[in-house]
Amino acid sequence: MFFSMTETRENVGDQLTKIRVGVIGLGFGGESALKSFRQIPNVEIVALAGLEEDRLAYLGKTYEVPHLYREYQDLLARDDLDAVSIGVPNHLHATIAIAALQRGLHVLCEKPLARTAEEAETIVQAAVEAKRVLQVVFNHRERGDVQTLKRYIDEGKLGRIYYAKAYWMRRNGIPGAGSWFVSKAKSGGGPLIDLGVHVLDMVLYLLGEPEVVTVSASTYDELIQRGRGFDKEATKSGANHSQDVEDLATAFIRLANGTTLSLETSWATNSSYGDDYGVILYGSEGGQRSR
Repeated sequence: MFFSMTETRENVGDQLTKIRVGVIGLGFGGESALKSFRQIPNVEIVALAGLEEDRLAYLGKTYEVPHLYREYQDLLARDDLDAVSIGVPNHLHATIAIAALQRGLHVLCEKPLARTAEEAETIVQAAVEAKRVLQVVFNHRERGDVQTLKRYIDEGKLGRIYYAKAYWMRRNGIPGAGSWFVSKAKSGGGPLIDLGVHVLDMVLYLLGEPEVVTVSASTYDELIQRGRGFDKEATKSGANHSQDVEDLATAFIRLANGTTLSLETSWATNSSYGDDYGVILYGSEGGQRSR
């Protein structure tokens, strides 16, 4: 079972027995998991796995992880783990998550869960069969301001929310020319699967997880194909991958409760955006913006 970082240390400590975790991945996702787990009482980081040996040694020493492995299979072979956190390139999520679930471990997986709906379904089915918790790192829904807004909405303060916008827009934010992040085979997509999923999850959570009825969407690759809009400080791994993902995506979504939703996300645009994201809600009794 995984708990929100918005909960107090005392409350979490009262609810948990010791959970022993392993972390797979040495990039931003892996290190973020290490930092977060160290803040939760009764969580013990037992092992860390990743291919970059220097980085593995550095993170292991920095976060005092006792057991280090190059191969994730060796980490999963341990018999003293309760859960694993997966923070590796997207094309590896399904393979590692399913292997962990079949080992009887709970799984916390970086977003997106998988590259395709079919791939994601195989992971979900493995979790059902193993009777284990599968959680995706949609951390924005756990923010304190979002939790407060959720309570405000549930109390009826905005009335019926009939229209909503969710957006995450960047001017220059394509993460690494030639990296795995810009390869559809490796990542599954561009800003929609990278940034858009966060604000989409946040707005659907605020709206009470309504069923999606129809989606009309478009994607564009105007700038990435011309070598423009790249983040020069990005450190995503890989080189010489094909750059065949979108740099901007939009969608108009109709929900079963009658609400309509506009979704907009980009890595690169000819605009004044820096890193602009949030959710706007229009209700019969009031409106609200969370960013």
